Amino acid sequence: MVLKSVAPEGVPAVSMRIDRSDQMLLLSITGVAGLVVAMTMAIFGLPPVDIHSPFHYAGIMDPLCGGTRAARLTAQGHLQAAWRYNPLGILATVTAALALARFLVGLATHRWIAVRCAWTPRRRRVAYAAAIAAMVVLEFRQQGRASLLMQRH
Repeated sequence: MVLKSVAPEGVPAVSMRIDRSDQMLLLSITGVAGLVVAMTMAIFGLPPVDIHSPFHYAGIMDPLCGGTRAARLTAQGHLQAAWRYNPLGILATVTAALALARFLVGLATHRWIAVRCAWTPRRRRVAYAAAIAAMVVLEFRQQGRASLLMQRH
């Protein structure tokens, strides 16, 4: 059975409310884990294992190339250097920090900020199209930085 979430066009796309329990526990756990990984890399360095795809060695970068280094540099506070490697690393690290802040405030106050998105079919199509367009643009950007991204660190 397929269930579709449909919201009337007059409903706001995003709403926020305060709950008495964490309705977004997966977000909290993911944010805490992501920030722990970024901070661990900031202190101890990049992982000792090779996490590149086989295409990387042929000079073909993907939109995620440089993300690990960018997350590490973001955790160290080097945003300009992180941007050079991959803006998604900055976005992921900042999002993880916000999720951790939300989690800690919720633990302290027993008030959890919950954000809800009302997805209409049109809003979903626009969001998918925007995400695909952003990934295509990022792919071209990362491919233009292939020489930087292929350097060993």
